[in-house]
Amino acid sequence: MKTIRNYFSKTEFILWSVSVLFITISFCIFDRESYLTLAASLIGVTSLIFNAKGNPVGQALMIVFSMLYGIISFTFAYYGEMITYLGMTMPMALFALISWLKNPYKGNKAEVKVNSISKMEHLLMWMLTFIVTIAFYSKVFQHSKHNPKHNIRNNKFSCRLFNISQMSNLCIGICRQRYNSNRVVGNGKCL
Repeated sequence: MKTIRNYFSKTEFILWSVSVLFITISFCIFDRESYLTLAASLIGVTSLIFNAKGNPVGQALMIVFSMLYGIISFTFAYYGEMITYLGMTMPMALFALISWLKNPYKGNKAEVKVNSISKMEHLLMWMLTFIVTIAFYSKVFQHSKHNPKHNIRNNKFSCRLFNISQMSNLCIGICRQRYNSNRVVGNGKCL
């Protein structure tokens, strides 16, 4: 425990502790039954603090979180969420974990070396983003029980994928189509 406290700054430790406290209190007040959801939430918040520090443990925890959240989503028939976490978040965390383990910062395996994205990688990223977005909004989902057109989380997903500062016209188009609004603010949120 002493090494964990030394690893995180006082502010980081307080942020994590308060997050864990709020999650636990919320569970005790509102749920008190779904321990799998509690475990997933605690693992998720812990993965975030490790990821923020560039520690590969965060990516490993994100893989576990994605599997748990996929199970939870399946039990509630939230198939779009399940596909997002098991088909996108978990593989991305796995690839990131492998990359982070291969690229430690100055030999320190608890921190990843920062890399710049080349022009080719930037182009590939945008092409893959476009393909993933099209796949999510394809005709395949039109007849499913949980149509992404009616799921606000998935509608905002495409705005987040396309960086709002570079692709604002696309986000405005999505907002216009989904919410009859031309206003986009913050991280791709439609008003």
